[in-house]
Amino acid sequence: MRFEIAGKAKAKLCNVKIQSHKMGQKHTVPAVALRIMATMSNTVLTQFDKLLKGFLYEKNGAAAAKQQVLDGVEVVSDMPQLREAGSKLGELHWKDEQTGSTLHIYQGVTGDGNIKLRDGKVHGFKLVPKEGGTTQVFFTFFTTDVDAEILGELAVLHQHDIDIELSAPEIVKDKPLLPDEPQEPTGAPGNVTKLQKPAAKDQLKNPLPVNADGSKNEGGGGDEVLTPEQALAASHATS
Repeated sequence: MRFEIAGKAKAKLCNVKIQSHKMGQKHTVPAVALRIMATMSNTVLTQFDKLLKGFLYEKNGAAAAKQQVLDGVEVVSDMPQLREAGSKLGELHWKDEQTGSTLHIYQGVTGDGNIKLRDGKVHGFKLVPKEGGTTQVFFTFFTTDVDAEILGELAVLHQHDIDIELSAPEIVKDKPLLPDEPQEPTGAPGNVTKLQKPAAKDQLKNPLPVNADGSKNEGGGGDEVLTPEQALAASHATS
C-alpha cells in the first residue's frame, strides 16, 4: 500500500494525543498521535486495493449524466452509486501501516504558520463509503518530530477543519550495475610493447653442460646467465 494525499485537501483534526516515546533504555522524547478525517473522492480506494472501488461502487448512468450537466461543478467520481455490499458493510477497518510519511498542515495565507511533520507512521485506517462517490478516510499520524511549540500549535487545532497534504516516502530505485570500463592498453596505440630484460633476481645461471645455442658449456656449468626461457630451451637441447 502507498497512501498519500497529493495537493492541499480539506480535513478535520479529530483528536490530538500527546505522548512520550522511549528511545533506547532511558531516553524519552515527546511524540504526538493525530487522528485525521478527510472526505475524498472514492478513487482514493484504489490506493488500498485496486478492486476495492469497483466492489463498493458502481456506475449510474442517470446520476453521472446529471452531474455532467452542472457547469463548473467537478464530477466527484465516475462510479457514484453505492452497491449493496457498500451500503451493507458500512465502515471498513483497514489493517495496514506506512512509515516515513510527511504531513503538511497549512495555516494562513503567507505560509509562515505552516506545520511540517516528518518521519511519521500512518496507521489505524477506517474507510466509510458514502453515496455520491465520496469516501471518508480516517487515519492516525504518529511522529516524534515535534517540540513544545509545535505541540502547543497542534493542541489549538484540536477538532478544527484544516488543510493538509500527506506525502508518502520516496521510492529508492536501485542504481543499474555499470559494466566494467575497458582498460587502456599500455604504450601508444598500434605499438607492441617490448619485453623488458628480466631483473638480476629473475635471471638464472646456466647449470647445464650446453649453452642456449646448443654449444658446449666450457665453464663447467654455471657462469653463463640465462633467462628462464633460455634455461628451458637449453634443457630440451640436452634431452
